[in-house]
Amino acid sequence: QLLVAPTEGDLKGVKVTVSDLWNGDVRFAATNVAAHALGYVEMKIMPDYTHWSTQVTPSNTLVRVSRPPVLGWYPDPILDFLGAIDVAKGDVQGFWLSVRCPVGQPAGTYRGTVEVAGERFPLTVRVNDFTLPAVAPVPMNIAFKPGWRDPMLSVDGIRSETYEQGERRIRENRDCAAYLARQQTHAWAQFLADRLITIDYLYPSVGPRWEELVQLKREGRLGAFNLAYWNQNVKDDWFKLPRERYAKARELGLLDHAVFYGMDEIPPERFGAAADVVARFKREFPDVPLVTTCKDKSYGCDSALSGIDVFIPVNEVYNPTNAARARAEGRKVGWYNCG
Repeated sequence: QLLVAPTEGDLKGVKVTVSDLWNGDVRFAATNVAAHALGYVEMKIMPDYTHWSTQVTPSNTLVRVSRPPVLGWYPDPILDFLGAIDVAKGDVQGFWLSVRCPVGQPAGTYRGTVEVAGERFPLTVRVNDFTLPAVAPVPMNIAFKPGWRDPMLSVDGIRSETYEQGERRIRENRDCAAYLARQQTHAWAQFLADRLITIDYLYPSVGPRWEELVQLKREGRLGAFNLAYWNQNVKDDWFKLPRERYAKARELGLLDHAVFYGMDEIPPERFGAAADVVARFKREFPDVPLVTTCKDKSYGCDSALSGIDVFIPVNEVYNPTNAARARAEGRKVGWYNCG
C-alpha cells in the first residue's frame, strides 16, 4: 500500500504509475503491476458479538483474548474503476499495488520505480522459484453472494411476494443494483479464481453459477462447489431440486467437484433427526460428499452422523485427537473461521 499525504497544499489528478522492473537484462513488465485508489468505509456500529474481552481456550491449549474493534474510518474497497483523483491537504489517500506474476517468469529480485505526484520511489519485486497451482491444494467452499437477493425474497430492499415476482422486477429494471450485479458474475468468477477461490454459495438463496463453473473447468481452475444446502428437517419434496442440480452437474461434467453442504453449526440435540436424511443422501447421491459445520465434536465417531463425509469445525474448537480418529474411519476433517 502506498500512502499519499499532502502537507503543503491540495494535489490534483493524482495517479500512481509503475516502470518496468529489471533483474539484470530480464524484464518484469509494468503491466503486471496495478495501482488503484482505495475507498474508505466508516465503521460506526459495534458488531453484535457477546464475547469481547473474554478468553477462549481451544483444544490446543492456546489462549486468545478477543478485544472490541476501534470504530472509525478503514480503507476497504479497491476502486479499480477510478483514474486520477484529487487528494486534499491533510488527507491520507491509500493506493493499493497488486502484483501478478506471469507463469514462467524467472526467479529473482526485480527493481524499478513507482511515480506519484512528480516524485519517484524504488519498487522491488521478488519472484520465488515455484509456481502456485491453478486450484487451491486444500479443498475449500467459500460463500460469495453479492447483494442482489436475500433469503426473504427482497430485491434492493423491496419485498417481493414470490421469487418469480422478484425475478421479473430485476429483469424489468435494468438500473437496479440486482440487475447490474448479475452482469458482473463472470468477471467476479475470474477475480476469485485468480485468488484460488471457486465462485460458490453455501446457502439456499443462490444456486450454482453453471456458466462460470463450466468456464473454470475449461480453464483448469475449478474447485469445489455446493449443489444445495440441506438440514435435518428436509422432506421428500425437497429432494426434487438436488436431483435436478445433480443431473445438471453430471451433464456438464462437473460432478467430481460437487458437494452437498448443510447443517450449518447445528447443535447436538438436532443430530438424531439428521441420521435418516444423511442415509437418504448416501442412497441417492453416493458420489457427492456431504459436508457440514455442525457442532459434532467427535466428527461422526460417537454420534449418529458417521455417514457424513467431511466435518469442518470452527478452528478454535478443532480437536486433533478426534480428527485423527475420524480420518482413520475414512472421513475428512478440516477447519474454518468466522465472525
